[in-house]
Order: sequence, then structure tokens, then C-alpha cells
Amino acid sequence: MGRLPTRSNALVVILALGTMVGCQGFSSSKPASQGTQTPVTGTLNAAPTSITFGNVQVGTSQAQSEILSNTGGNTLTISQVAVTGAGFSTAGLSLPVTLSPGQSMSFNVVFSPQSAGSATGNLAVTNDGSNSLLNIALTGTAVVAGSLTASPTSFTFGSVQVNTSQTQTETLKNSGATNLTISQATFIGTGFSDTGLTLPLTLAPNQSTTCAVVFAPTAVGAANSILSITVSGSTTTVDIALSGAGVTPATLTATPATLSFTGVQV
Repeated sequence: MGRLPTRSNALVVILALGTMVGCQGFSSSKPASQGTQTPVTGTLNAAPTSITFGNVQVGTSQAQSEILSNTGGNTLTISQVAVTGAGFSTAGLSLPVTLSPGQSMSFNVVFSPQSAGSATGNLAVTNDGSNSLLNIALTGTAVVAGSLTASPTSFTFGSVQVNTSQTQTETLKNSGATNLTISQATFIGTGFSDTGLTLPLTLAPNQSTTCAVVFAPTAVGAANSILSITVSGSTTTVDIALSGAGVTPATLTATPATLSFTGVQV
């Protein structure tokens, strides 16, 4: 009879411990809200982030390529592109444009000066991504027509596979009344070169020469350069804008990889 209270006390203790363990198990669970992640927005990037045209003869135009890419986690829409600055404009751009994550688009920025002097401008891209207004600085110098003329005044190579090359032809002409000598040809930027131009080179009036401009990208991405031609005795160079984009080789896949036909009647 004296042991019954002791057993009753032990039973009460065991029940109390069980209740505490059960409560701890419920309290250790994570709130459902902790597993919810905030959606990642789209992010618009520009390549290049600024464009320099160099010297452009008055009355002519040069074009350089610009690439806009969505590096974010959600789609974004480009609703407006506003260009400021005398002589600057865009070509090959139709809005609005929606870019999925990882998708990119390209268009041309054009400099067509009507008077000599330095020019600055801005390309403002409005979108609904994390950076709602993306600004791209534009610069160029307009010069009066000299004796040496270039045709074309700019090159756009488009997309070229990395570790391959693409060639376009450039014509340089002496449009003056006296002989001139081309003393130097310099590329500002990487991935571009020339062949068939041996310097110094003297051109008689109305005489012309041709050379090849080569784009051989070694890395993926947009590339812009300027071919600057120097004439002996002149302080003004003839600048030819170059642009292109290095891309990876395309890969063709088939889905499904095999086809199995069964139960086909003869």
C-alpha cells in the first residue's frame, strides 16, 4: 500500500516529460514563410558601355554596333531609347523589345556630323529591369573633308565565331590635286587587323588603293575599334570605325536522340 504513491508520482513525471518533448518538436519546425524566395528581377547590361567614333568627315556617317543583354533572372522589356547630341542616331532598333534571361539584342549607333568640331551625346535606354535607365556615353569629332577619303567609312562585321576570322575590303583614295603619302595605320582596340597595306604609300591625284580589314575575335562579346590613317604633313587622321561580336560555335542537338517504331503494319 505504501508503494502506490511513489508509482503514481513516477507516472506523472513520465507524462510531463512526454508532453514537453512533443511541444519542443512542434516549436522547432520552420515557418512556411522562410522557404519563400523573392523573385529575381531582370538586369540590362550594355556592351560597350560607351562609344567613341573618333574623326568623322562632315557629310559622311559612321556606325558602330551596340549589344544589350539581360543578365538577370526574369524577363525585362525595353520600352524606349532616347538619343541626345547633334549628329547621333540609332538604326536597326524596333521597340518595345522583351529579353528573356540570358538573351541579347544588337543595333547600330550612327554618327552623322553636319559641322566640324567635337560632339558628345548620350543613349538612354528605358526598361523595367533593376536598372530602369541605362545610359551609354557617345563621343566623336567631326572634321572637314581632306584629300584622303575612305570607302566605306565604317565596318560592322556582325557575329563572328571565336578563333575564326572575317574579312572586308577598304578603299583609300586621294581626292586632292597633289600627291599624298599614307605614313601610318593604327588600330585602337583588339581583334582587328589589316592585310595588303604596305606603308609608307604615296598616292597620286585620283589614285586609290585597297586593303583588307580582318576581324578575328579571341573572346566572346562585343568588340569595337578604330582604324586611324595618318597622312604625312597632316594633323588630322582619317578614322574608320570597326565593330563586331565574338560568339561561340553553334551546337546542334536532337530531341529525342533516338526514335523507335513498333507495331507498324506492312
